[in-house]
Amino acid sequence: MRNSPLYICDNDEVYLEKLSKYIMKKKNSPFLVKTFSKTAFLETEHLSEGIFLISSSLIGEDTKALDAHRTIILNEGELKKSFAGFAAVNKFQPASVIYEKLLQCQMEREDIVCIGDAGRGKKKLKMIGVYSPVKRIGKSLFTAQMCSEESQSGKILKLSLEEFSKEAEEGAGLSEVIYLYRQKKLHMIFGAHDIIRHDKAYDYILPVQCPFDLRDMTSEDWVKLLEQIEEQGVYDSVWLDFDTMPPDMLLFERCEKIYVPYINTEDELRRILRFEKLLELMPEYNIQEKIVKVLMEVDAKHV
Repeated sequence: MRNSPLYICDNDEVYLEKLSKYIMKKKNSPFLVKTFSKTAFLETEHLSEGIFLISSSLIGEDTKALDAHRTIILNEGELKKSFAGFAAVNKFQPASVIYEKLLQCQMEREDIVCIGDAGRGKKKLKMIGVYSPVKRIGKSLFTAQMCSEESQSGKILKLSLEEFSKEAEEGAGLSEVIYLYRQKKLHMIFGAHDIIRHDKAYDYILPVQCPFDLRDMTSEDWVKLLEQIEEQGVYDSVWLDFDTMPPDMLLFERCEKIYVPYINTEDELRRILRFEKLLELMPEYNIQEKIVKVLMEVDAKHV
């Protein structure tokens, strides 16, 4: 069982950061915090569960569909009459008062579970890998499509382990995650709206800005990092889009399943065969049984 998502929306980013940090640092907090500076997230997030904490200044046409039983308004002044039936709390009160209001709302809902109960029944985080010795066949696109399809059965986080990103987006990403992991502050990524980004179907983190950030991480480091993500209880699965093979087989071994996209050409089939022979030399990792080969429809002239 998982904790309750808490969506905090306010256009003051300093306020967002301070309030989210306060909530996340509370012992046994039942909330998994996500912060937003605009209400556009209402159209992109999976919002079938959780609580909304939204500033009154952002209340408008796009918030009319909010469920009054799951919404608390951070009141900055006069509240619109159409939202008179909603729970409200003075935005400028101490964070402790706002937190108590959130707990009260949480206790009134049967579908929200306190962390003490959630920790005992928490599902194990599934790790799914995507790797191929064949390059330029749409592996990353395949990973994104699979994340979208599988999002119907649980919350997904996608991590790209590519050394050089081809993403058009820029900003904080996996380099910052690795830094926070080494500082023993990984929990802070769950309140940093500029690190965990949101697709319509899944969450993702941008690749590293410098390839040496990846190369400095051992497989043991990755396993520990992923275990810390699991402890937060936010995600049901993490999808790892591998660029090159990890330093050893440990990370492959921890994956429940490994998709291997390939194309049906003589040269590339030889690459797949050599990869399979490599796995045969290391039966102790039980990786072969996890491999799922996927034939890609790619024009060989563009490979």
